Amino acid sequence: QAIVLVNSIPTPTPTDLEEYDSHIEGNYVFLGDLNSDYNEQYGVHGKIYEVNCTTIFVKDFSYDGSGIRVHWVVGNRTEIEKHSSNIIIPDETGSSDRILRSYDNETFYLSFPVNKSLLDVKWLSFFCTSFNLNLGSIILTNDYVCGSASYY
Repeated sequence: QAIVLVNSIPTPTPTDLEEYDSHIEGNYVFLGDLNSDYNEQYGVHGKIYEVNCTTIFVKDFSYDGSGIRVHWVVGNRTEIEKHSSNIIIPDETGSSDRILRSYDNETFYLSFPVNKSLLDVKWLSFFCTSFNLNLGSIILTNDYVCGSASYY
């Protein structure tokens, strides 16, 4: 079984998903469906789950690839907007560069940078920083216990 160590937390690789797919929703905490006024225009949709305090599972994610400077971003301000306190979450390859490709119902993991976690933020967004556009987001609430989900 292939395991990728990110921030010293074992995270399954996307190739491991077939073996565990039937258990994913039962073991991960569902945080929400990506939602915004721009979902249709950019073809953005997907389901977001908590694996643990520093790892997000993205299921069935789609995006048409037409955004200019798009990143996974989290923030602790009330409004989902461009701000210096926002944190860019590296993509599924570990890159913090802008996302240049399209996705078609893909499933992958995102890991928070060192010393950051779900406890530090109020929202997660697939965000275009060039035009300050929320292409799809979820609002994080205190209705779940960070770390209650487990891969094992």
